[in-house]
Amino acid sequence: MLQEVLSAVVFWVASGFRAAFSLAFFAFLRVGEVVSGEGTRHTIQFGGVRWVELPAEGDGTRPAVLVALESSKTDQLVVLTGLVWIIGDSLVKWAATFALGHYPDLDIGVAAANLVWRGAPGATLLRLPQRLRDMASRHGERRTPTMMVLHLGGNDLGTATLTQMEAALREVVVTVQRLFPGCTPIWSDTLPRVRYSRAGSQSRLEACRKNINRRARGIFVRGGGRILSHPRFSWERLEFFRKDGVHLSNLGNKGFLDDIREGLSFFSLCPRGVRYPPF
Repeated sequence: MLQEVLSAVVFWVASGFRAAFSLAFFAFLRVGEVVSGEGTRHTIQFGGVRWVELPAEGDGTRPAVLVALESSKTDQLVVLTGLVWIIGDSLVKWAATFALGHYPDLDIGVAAANLVWRGAPGATLLRLPQRLRDMASRHGERRTPTMMVLHLGGNDLGTATLTQMEAALREVVVTVQRLFPGCTPIWSDTLPRVRYSRAGSQSRLEACRKNINRRARGIFVRGGGRILSHPRFSWERLEFFRKDGVHLSNLGNKGFLDDIREGLSFFSLCPRGVRYPPF
């Protein structure tokens, strides 16, 4: 019996070493990124390894392993080229304010790219098409961005119908295609809220939020756009929100900016990828 137990232990230990060596080799990981030392900030976590399906030739997919590090020891910057607009409501405004105190030049760790932040309190999805037309005609903003991150919808919940919001999404895609040729629009999923200021129950408005995100994903992907999801956010994760239940705390802003940075990196490195995270 003891021999069987020892044999099983040896087998699983050896399997663990084989898995670690294979992962480190094929993912080009440093020793400190595989084996935990004094701190774990630069070390891969269990939740950072996922099986995913990536687009393949034609309409097929291929299995792959996605390895994500919370922080790289040396490769701190995502290298992009071109102009990136980040347009949204007060969440974008406050995220830019947070970035100003943590990243030089508001680059959020994205090198060689010119990030333009356009966050406006009270901004809505329904007014976004006109807002884009105004930005296209305004002096100094004629240069076409290569990517455009759009984060809105929270202020529409409870005041606009799903039909109105869906129509606005379609108009946004058409407007980007017409006024900003060559630009890739990226729909940033509307974040949940601990409490909604508009009339209606929490459960009903939360269901509406999920519904409009599903519709936005289909509309943007069919229109050549991309999808940036935020799976870490939930209205039950109170630490991500301020006391008002709407705006993000420092921890929430950091997570929001991390999602944007990682999404821009993914879409730059994987031109055929349509959603981040790709699972």
